[in-house]
Amino acid sequence: MTDKFDQALNEMKTTLKPFMPVRQAQTLIDNLYHSEEAGAFADIILNLAERIKTMPQVYETDGQGKNALAQLHYFVGSYDGYIVEKDTAEKQIQAFGWASFGYGFEAGYISVDELLELAELDLFFTPCPVGQVIRED
Repeated sequence: MTDKFDQALNEMKTTLKPFMPVRQAQTLIDNLYHSEEAGAFADIILNLAERIKTMPQVYETDGQGKNALAQLHYFVGSYDGYIVEKDTAEKQIQAFGWASFGYGFEAGYISVDELLELAELDLFFTPCPVGQVIRED
C-alpha cells in the first residue's frame, strides 16, 4: 500500500470517523483494499478529511445566514441536512446547519450521532452557500 492509501486509512479512523456512518466508512475502507478505483476512493477520503479539518467551528459563521457555506451534505429519503459548522469539542456531539424532512428547511443544531444513524454522507457534494442548496417548500 502506498503513502496515499495509508494516509486515507488514517483519515478514516480519525478525521472522518465522527462525521461518517460506520457502514459507509466500512464500505469506503473495503474499496480501498479491493477496488480497481482504490485511488479514486483515497482521493475522496483525503478531500473530505481536509474539508472537515478546515470547517468552521460553531459561531464562526454567525450572521452569514444563507450565505454561509454548506460544508457537508447528508441525505436519506426526503431528508436533506447541510452542516455549516462543527462542534468545538473533540467529540462531535452536535453541528450547526440546515435540515429538512421534505417540508421546508430550518436552521439549528443537529445531533451528529442521530444524523449518522439516519443518513448517508454525500461523498460528491461540493461546498456552496446554503442559499444555493436549500429549497423553500
